[in-house]
Amino acid sequence: MIPSCTTYLEGTPITWNRFTTAFRGNYIPLGVVEMKVGEFMRLSQGTKSVKVYLHTFNNLARYAPEFVNTEAKKIASFQRGLSPKMLKTMGTGTRATFNAYISDCLTQENNNNIYSASKSRKRAFEARSSQSRAPVAGRQ
Repeated sequence: MIPSCTTYLEGTPITWNRFTTAFRGNYIPLGVVEMKVGEFMRLSQGTKSVKVYLHTFNNLARYAPEFVNTEAKKIASFQRGLSPKMLKTMGTGTRATFNAYISDCLTQENNNNIYSASKSRKRAFEARSSQSRAPVAGRQ
């Protein structure tokens, strides 16, 4: 049998919420928390990859648990900062879990990168082939 991990203080169980509230109250100044919540609310993907944006999102979300305490809130908070290009394709996502939504974002970003690379190769090929067909000035 696995022993219980519940800890009691003066007969009252210490829940995770009580612990984190007490920890933050003692070790993280309120000004820092307010600053990090502000950073979280202003966070945007910009030109960062989804992976880098996700890492920053997760780091700042620790300071704003009220915005990520359900799957729907977490997805909505993540969507709020997505780049317009990603939001165009992912804004209508109907995934129920944050992990599924992130998986879809990463797949979409990969597809976007493949498409952009193929367009670049096509433009480069067309530029080379049009240069070889151009008339040479001064020939008679």
